Amino acid sequence: RRPAGAAAGPEAEVVLHNSHAEYSMVIAAICSVTAMSPEEASTVADDAHARGHAVLFQGSRPTCEAAAEELAEYGLRVEVRALDAEEADALAPAVVVLFDDDETPEDRVADALQAVGMDALSAAGAIRLIEHRGAAVVHRGTFDKCHEVAGTLAEAGLEAAVRSDTALQRLEQQFGLTTL
Repeated sequence: RRPAGAAAGPEAEVVLHNSHAEYSMVIAAICSVTAMSPEEASTVADDAHARGHAVLFQGSRPTCEAAAEELAEYGLRVEVRALDAEEADALAPAVVVLFDDDETPEDRVADALQAVGMDALSAAGAIRLIEHRGAAVVHRGTFDKCHEVAGTLAEAGLEAAVRSDTALQRLEQQFGLTTL
């Protein structure tokens, strides 16, 4: 599924467990350690409270272990869970590239792009790029999600391909983790 030579997905994930710590402290700790926004941190904390646990972020094993140690110093209950190769590949960063076929009407392309979650303005911009350059990136996500999006576009009669997101991979290498 992953192109030869593409970097693998994350090796591990940090799981946040429901905690008796003060909510504002949980949010502050998550924001401090992961660089999540308070809104993103609240979503994860609420999920952990409701389900008993939630995935906080994914990345290399050493990065996850260091972050878990720091979060534990704040009094949070966390664990590092190793991802198997199949999980890591499914979570590897990817993009969907949509190609110009010169035959599909713009409104049909716009409808298909909106069906996969793009707003009308972004869809119009993507169509202009496709017409000008012959192709454009129309979705970023995991390989699994990108294959789902590409399949939806193909069902609409459009030519799309999933590629490794090397730009995102470079950022992950630079910063050591991917926030969800």
